[in-house]
Amino acid sequence: MLLTSSRAFALDPLGPPTASPKKEQPIMATFWRDWDESQPTDSIFWRDWDESQPTDSTYVGLEFIYGEMDLHAESLSMVTSQGTLQYSSAEFKAIQTNKFYVNLVSVLSNNNDIFLRLGIMDAKPNKSQNQDNLAGDIGDSDYGFTFGGGIRNTFYQSEDGKEKWGLLAQFSYTSFDFDKKDYLANGFETTFSATADVLEMQIALGPNYEVTDKLSVYGGPFVHFAKGDMEIRGSINGKPGHGSCDLKQESEIGCYVGLSAELTKNSDFNVEYQFTNDAQAIGFRLIHRF
Repeated sequence: MLLTSSRAFALDPLGPPTASPKKEQPIMATFWRDWDESQPTDSIFWRDWDESQPTDSTYVGLEFIYGEMDLHAESLSMVTSQGTLQYSSAEFKAIQTNKFYVNLVSVLSNNNDIFLRLGIMDAKPNKSQNQDNLAGDIGDSDYGFTFGGGIRNTFYQSEDGKEKWGLLAQFSYTSFDFDKKDYLANGFETTFSATADVLEMQIALGPNYEVTDKLSVYGGPFVHFAKGDMEIRGSINGKPGHGSCDLKQESEIGCYVGLSAELTKNSDFNVEYQFTNDAQAIGFRLIHRF
């Protein structure tokens, strides 16, 4: 049986905490016919379309984030008919993760948007830092399926439009498998693999400041919640054994900072860095507007 409680999991890309603005309708000329019954003929007028009038828009993005995290366990043991395998360390140190997402953003208004993510993730324990615990005795994970989504809201904007403040809330669900690995631990010949399922949520608050027409900086504090479970299966001295653990996390406070650059009229590139007491991550995002 394996029992753990965690203080950090893999982080997801955040991006600017403010909503993506709607596209502006380009200036165009149109005409309309105004019928006036008091006039013998109808009148034709020309007008310019209001350039500030927003229109619905959709963004599609590619995202990647690399992270490193620590997991902390309350107890760590595997029980079979051959006995109990007890680990001296109750930590999973420096677990390296890679997440790849396709991101679809739907802009609801100038102050609100929603988004959906679909992607894959893998995890790799740093073996050199896990020589006396379970993380050093299981293989790397295969790429597992992950999906998520969230909302953004802009609640403040300066008169010149350069400074905005917003609130971002997002979630993700990930499932992945760790490969089997044979090794000798405390005199036991063991073979272990693991399957993990994790549900996470992040809530961020902060500014997005336009430095130039093509460059802006963003960031702020965020809170991170996570819950999941892990199933351990394998054998000890040829006898089958298995265990499970609940992965739970109290709220974890962190901060992040990012840079957004306009590549073309309809494309932006973001890079950001996130950190908490037990995790850090660097992410990249390429967004194209339609």
